Amino acid sequence: MKLFILLLIFFGSIETMSLRSDLRLHARSETSLAARIASLENVTKNLDIEAFYLEDDLIGRGFLKQILLAKAQKPHLQIRLILDAWGSGTINESMACQLSNAGISTKFFNKNPNFFNQQLSHRKIWIADNRAFIGGRNLSEENFSAGDKVSETVLTDWDVEVRGEIVKSIQNSFDQAWSHKYTRFSDCSFSSTTGNPWIKKILNEKKLKVTAIDKELVWKKAEVQWFADPLGNTKYRDVSRQVAYLIRLSRRSLQIENAYFLPVGIIAQELGRAQKRGLRMEFYINGPSMTNWITKYSTCLPMNEIQWWMSTGAKVTFTSKEKKTHAKSLFIDDEILAIGSFNFDSRSINTNAETLLVIRNSPEIFNEYKIEHRTRINEGFTAKNISQVFVNYNFSAVSTNECSNLSGLKPFLKNFF
Repeated sequence: MKLFILLLIFFGSIETMSLRSDLRLHARSETSLAARIASLENVTKNLDIEAFYLEDDLIGRGFLKQILLAKAQKPHLQIRLILDAWGSGTINESMACQLSNAGISTKFFNKNPNFFNQQLSHRKIWIADNRAFIGGRNLSEENFSAGDKVSETVLTDWDVEVRGEIVKSIQNSFDQAWSHKYTRFSDCSFSSTTGNPWIKKILNEKKLKVTAIDKELVWKKAEVQWFADPLGNTKYRDVSRQVAYLIRLSRRSLQIENAYFLPVGIIAQELGRAQKRGLRMEFYINGPSMTNWITKYSTCLPMNEIQWWMSTGAKVTFTSKEKKTHAKSLFIDDEILAIGSFNFDSRSINTNAETLLVIRNSPEIFNEYKIEHRTRINEGFTAKNISQVFVNYNFSAVSTNECSNLSGLKPFLKNFF
């Protein structure tokens, strides 16, 4: 069995060729927003977007307005939109039909999941001609700033804007998703689209307020590989195999930024082996939260395990109370950077379709990443034990006990998160 797993990891590492490409790293949502709007203004042939969350909110409608304007100015423009049916729950059948009527061909992935088919498309792909964006950001107020304070909590993340031959590989992943049997148009015969009222609402929205892209944000060269889990298939875990392979490569240091830290399976095994090799290990994760059931379980279940990592000497930094991280990044030996939609949890490892861009041989990109990563660490709270974390987050005795008790349930619930 161990040999089989190692072979899977090895072959997963050679499935895609490393290609020399141009990259821009977006640490701040403002620059990612501005760059995406610029891509809509400059697109001439095709625009393909795959989203987990597209929200019917200021940002979601703002992006759609820019897309509709691009279509009106360039009627020949081909626009395709794939929405995860569960994640994009605020977009209903009528809205999807109105988008299709307006020239934005819109499909939902896995509209009717069941016990045997629970996969979500957690992938985030944006392709405008020969330029693509990948990373962790959803198309919602929570994930972007529109020049004003949109979200009450600052959510940090990473996006990579890429151009070059690698975009063809990203395009192939989108095309596979578009033609998948579980990716379907809405049945518009039952949807009321008379007058397209939602489209009119979108067009009446103010344009998104964007700031100029920083002069320092220039294109930089790198060797990149693209990995994407195929939709509708939980057997071929291309992304989790690659993450396990990258961890296995590590010899000196391992830095992880992740919104959900509940590793299982081959990822947990490789992290354990990395710790035994004596690596310098650093984790930047969300602090405990009791605001809703998702944050309660996702941030409390790992606490006992995180305490164990602290005891081994790993540096664990939690976000400040004013911030949350939605990041999905892995930095190895100051030589390999991986960014995508991949969480360190069971759903990303075993079930959901994910994406990953692996970056090598780019000292400039690595330096950008390290500067921003250090800023986030300095703003956060580095703890020696879990008790300090609860005190820092102003947890009451009741909340502390509840969170601690939930952590004890991880062996039973870890495969659900």
